[in-house]
Amino acid sequence: MDSMNTEEAVSTGKKREDRGAQSKNKFDPLQLEVKYPGTAILLLQCQENTILLNAAAALAKYGAKSQENIRILFDLDIVKNIIPLIKHEDLFTRRFAAKLLAEMTIIPCVRDFLLKSNDYIPHFTKVLMNEQDIFMQEFSSLILVELSKDMYGAAQLLKNCPNMNFVYERIQSPDPDVKKNNIEIIYNLMQDLVGAQEVVSAPDFSLPLIYKLFEEPYPEIQRLALSVVGNLLARNKDEHMQNLFRETKGLEALFNFLDNDDWHDLHSEVLKILALALDNHKTVELLDSIGGTQRIYKYMEDTTNSQLFLDAFDIVVRLADTLVGRKALHLCGINDHLTNTLQGATQPEICRITCNGIGKMASYGPAVERLSTIDFLIKDTLDILKNETFPWSSRHAALFALNELLNYDKNSCENFLRLNGEIDCPTLDELKILCCNALSKLCIDTIGRDAFLKIHGPSKLHYLLSDLHSIPVRNAAVQLVQLLCADPVLANVFVQTKYLSYMLNNRASARIVPSWDTCIEALFNAHLPAKFAFTGRLSLHDITQDGFYVLRQNVCPFPVLNDIFRFKFCPLEPVYVVNISQPRSSILSNGTNANEKNMEEARNSIRRESASKGVFLSAEAINDWLEVMFGRLQPDPYLYEYIELLKCKLVALESQDYDSIIEGRGNLVKICAVASRAKMLAQFVARQMSGPDPSNTCVYHQLEVHLKEIKESIGTSVIPLGQLRVGSYLERALLFKVLADRICLPTALVRGEYGTAWVEIAIPQAEIPAEDTSFTDYLVNEGPCTDWIVRSISLSEENRSLSRKMFSNDVRQSNDESISGITIPWKLRQPIFPSRLMKPNFIVDLMEKPGRLIPIDSDVAKSYGGKEFLCDFTCSP
Repeated sequence: MDSMNTEEAVSTGKKREDRGAQSKNKFDPLQLEVKYPGTAILLLQCQENTILLNAAAALAKYGAKSQENIRILFDLDIVKNIIPLIKHEDLFTRRFAAKLLAEMTIIPCVRDFLLKSNDYIPHFTKVLMNEQDIFMQEFSSLILVELSKDMYGAAQLLKNCPNMNFVYERIQSPDPDVKKNNIEIIYNLMQDLVGAQEVVSAPDFSLPLIYKLFEEPYPEIQRLALSVVGNLLARNKDEHMQNLFRETKGLEALFNFLDNDDWHDLHSEVLKILALALDNHKTVELLDSIGGTQRIYKYMEDTTNSQLFLDAFDIVVRLADTLVGRKALHLCGINDHLTNTLQGATQPEICRITCNGIGKMASYGPAVERLSTIDFLIKDTLDILKNETFPWSSRHAALFALNELLNYDKNSCENFLRLNGEIDCPTLDELKILCCNALSKLCIDTIGRDAFLKIHGPSKLHYLLSDLHSIPVRNAAVQLVQLLCADPVLANVFVQTKYLSYMLNNRASARIVPSWDTCIEALFNAHLPAKFAFTGRLSLHDITQDGFYVLRQNVCPFPVLNDIFRFKFCPLEPVYVVNISQPRSSILSNGTNANEKNMEEARNSIRRESASKGVFLSAEAINDWLEVMFGRLQPDPYLYEYIELLKCKLVALESQDYDSIIEGRGNLVKICAVASRAKMLAQFVARQMSGPDPSNTCVYHQLEVHLKEIKESIGTSVIPLGQLRVGSYLERALLFKVLADRICLPTALVRGEYGTAWVEIAIPQAEIPAEDTSFTDYLVNEGPCTDWIVRSISLSEENRSLSRKMFSNDVRQSNDESISGITIPWKLRQPIFPSRLMKPNFIVDLMEKPGRLIPIDSDVAKSYGGKEFLCDFTCSP
């Protein structure tokens, strides 16, 4: 019975589960402990959401601990694993992936990686615009903040989001992090000019929305909002933005911010924005109408912070830029505050602001009346001006205040004069003398010189120079001219204004005016053409420059080259002009011509000056004006080539000493090179000036024909010296002098009678007793250490042998020319000798035997200098 029941139960009961079979195919949950970030990064490739989420959360937590951890993750190449997760289907996974990526965008490498692709900025922008999850909005906006800090990222954001309305929508988010990130995006875009325009032109742009952020309890949001407003107001030329700021009650919002002491740390930012706003006069008027002047003045008086006091004080002074502001400040008692602050001020910044305020208030009548009663005001202002420890900004402000006080108040002028112990000059002559002394200091500066020329100072000074009634006034004027002659521009103007002619025609005045002759000498030294024309001599130390000119025959009155160009008259006699500037064919490194570049700069300057006056000149008018003002000095490429050729010759002859002589100091002369250079240069000049037929002795006739051809060719009597191919005494001597000045060969140019001219050089000499015939050989062969002029000069063997050879040649040449008793000692041929101590003692023959050195006191020299022009009557007509 029991067995049957059992069988029935088995046959009719439920089927049992095989638990052993189920446990064989099921994977038991695995609990892992990940200790290294690299292992967690590998788990980011897992397909199971739970593991993926835990790995992303752990990595995000690890990266948030420090920036060093972020760099470790970057080095482990986490970026390529985290990027796919930002589009994961699971919201929490996307959150942690976006959080980790936002933290990693701080690293420039990650930021550059995201910017290389055009997909990421549009993606995060869409997330920020469309995603309703607050966390995704926070992290995506944080990523956009970091990307927009880069100018390329800002450009990409503007390109992909032409409509920036979403940022204004998100700054109204209840989440403070979203607000902070979006206002920072606006701030980053404002750093770009195009971005600022896009932000402002957005349909939902609203300043009140930004003002509302001022009331946030988070200082970072407040700071960013203030920075955005300050950036907008910095565009003070944008009248639309300034009007928008006034219409939206921006001033009230800023003052409300200042009224809250809990936001004390950001008051300096608010004051800077107020300073920007007050650069607009309409804003100043609005501020005064709403009582802002009294509010900012009260804030300045109540604040205990020194820096905030300075900022508020600076704003108060800015209000004085307008008449409305000066009137309101005067009613607030600003005058007493300024004077009291100035009296005890020791800080340069306070002195600067105070002096600016005094200078501005001085232009308001009631205020200057109050300021004029303060005795110490002028003295304290002068003390600031004279304090060399103060920065120039403070001293400049003191100068501004002093100038305004003296302009608007007579009492201030009396106080100023009283400080020096005098109220006025007893006589008019003393006033003139004081003016001359003041001009001697003011005209040293370029600005002072230009102002002196602009008011025609040289013409007015000429009246003092010719004042026969007061010797002290004339003496002061002469001393002033002498001092100003150090400026070549003023010296040239003085010669043009006939100072030199007047002083030479009144040489008797030197008996009563002590500095008369020294002033003439100063004018001569500053204007070598006039010196040569009037004295007939240029010394060894007179170095010719570009623009030096010589008249073939002296005429009265002496013509000034600038007048020739300006008035376009052509002298009857030729004028030889020196112009060694680089020829037009020479090109600058940037491919432009130097002369053309200078002329173009002059044209641009004329255009700017005329445009500022509302006058617009055509190109033809500008070119005509330049030609009238500056003339057309003919280029002289031949003279430039002469210099280059001579330098090449010197390199070949004096290769070791070339740099020390040609490129060295012009006031030192290598004695051993004087004779050889003079001979070489004389022969060079003779070859250039001998004409097509050197055998033709009728130089005068050839020269007349040659000059006529040149004048017809260039259309003027102002002839560049290098164009001459035929030359007599004057032409050759002039060319020798000009070239000698360029190769450090001290040369004197002398003009004689009957059209003659010659050059003199200095060769240090030593007379040898006639009975000591072996002394010269002893000097040449042994080279003793005899001190002639310069001591302790060591010589290389190569220079010693070269100098012996040159010395022997000179001795042979001297013997051929029957010059006995004169020799050049060995020791005098080597040292570098100051040219100031040298005296001319030889004439260089340029006509009869080019290169011959003629002793200056010999009969040959007298006949050379007094020779008339003689024409060979046997020459063909």
